[in-house]
Amino acid sequence: MNSFGGRFPAQEQDQLTRLIVDSPVMVGHRKDKLPIGRTFYATITKRNGEDWVKSYFYWLKSADGAETLRENVDGGIYKECSIGFTFLVPECSICGKDIRLCEHEPLQNYTISGKEESCYYNYRQIERVLETSLVYRGAVTGTAISKELQASCEKQVDSYQRKMPATYLKNLEQLDTSEQYLVSPLYDGLPIQVVCKRGVVSLRQIDGSPISEALTIRFAPIQLVEGCALFGLILGYRGKERCSSQDVINFINAQNSAVSRLELHILDCGHESNVQSSEQPGRFRVRRLRHQVVSYNRLLEAVRRMKTRDGVRIWAQSTPPPEYAGYIYKPTISEILTVDQYGLVTDNEHLYAMLLLRLRTGLKQYKLCQFNLARLYRGMKFISDESDGEATSSTSHSHIGRVMSVDSRNGGMKLSLRGKLNGRFIIRPIKIGGLSRHLFYIETR
Repeated sequence: MNSFGGRFPAQEQDQLTRLIVDSPVMVGHRKDKLPIGRTFYATITKRNGEDWVKSYFYWLKSADGAETLRENVDGGIYKECSIGFTFLVPECSICGKDIRLCEHEPLQNYTISGKEESCYYNYRQIERVLETSLVYRGAVTGTAISKELQASCEKQVDSYQRKMPATYLKNLEQLDTSEQYLVSPLYDGLPIQVVCKRGVVSLRQIDGSPISEALTIRFAPIQLVEGCALFGLILGYRGKERCSSQDVINFINAQNSAVSRLELHILDCGHESNVQSSEQPGRFRVRRLRHQVVSYNRLLEAVRRMKTRDGVRIWAQSTPPPEYAGYIYKPTISEILTVDQYGLVTDNEHLYAMLLLRLRTGLKQYKLCQFNLARLYRGMKFISDESDGEATSSTSHSHIGRVMSVDSRNGGMKLSLRGKLNGRFIIRPIKIGGLSRHLFYIETR
């Protein structure tokens, strides 16, 4: 809990690590001066049994004041840190409601079930990290700035990337239309080979180098025919939360990691094997990796069905796994939408959102200027422009919901939507400076 009574729950820290990357580094939250550096990497780590977000930043050696900054960090003058960020909901720790609307107050003590508890609020729906600051005293007790370099970690990640030779697709048109394709969900895990040789099943990295036998035997017994090799994926979890591939790598190498249990997902398509999903509680489980084999004409349908927030992994049947890690494809949100669905893609950096409507009459797209969801529900109207550009799906800033009804008239629409946009909304044509534009807002009664 910080000095304001706020708290970052563990479920929000993964989002925080994504948003903090590329944020500017300031000194003392001073907005009247340009940043001194920039954040390039972030991860979740543990200190004294508690979850922390650790970020790495750089600054230019030749810049004015660079040597003074280094001396202040090395000498412990710049010792703590803080972030500036925006979020939508302060969730009360006592009742779970928005603390602005309930009767509880942060930092006050309340008796709950005969036990005294200090009230705080959870930062929910974190939208944007504005900056990271070096400060003399942070709002969160225990923050620290260290001299630890990222170089060793980056070398390790690079070495694993070279062992995961996946090809990234910009669009499905890059693929051969005469092929059959195998599609599976894309998870942030460690791709491997599961190999049976002389009756012994072993795990290997994509390039064939072995994974320790001590780890292999921890998974449930897997029976494969002699000489069989399958594609596998090791996923790391902490409770129900999925950890990053870097955490999986750290766990396998007996380094500091957020992982508390592992799952081995095996793709056993077209092979004689006995891969049984183990549902019993334990730190090491084996499961079948979901997949579907389709023709090119049904590929987009399979992508919609199999996609995760990171996309899908695709193999051509003529070059099956496990020799390589396949194609990686993240579909655009317009490809994902089916009839009577809407998509909302927010871009916090440039302060706009794209509203996509897949109607029976076709796809409509609107660019919403200076968009903010909380302000929308407070009655603010947003200028929008109809767009025919492509809106890409974002890992953490896209949402898909239902279009319940549409009433089109006079160049505008009245929409009944369900999901993050929930209620009746108006898209009304207007003229500004002689240009045809629209207003987007929620209908109030």
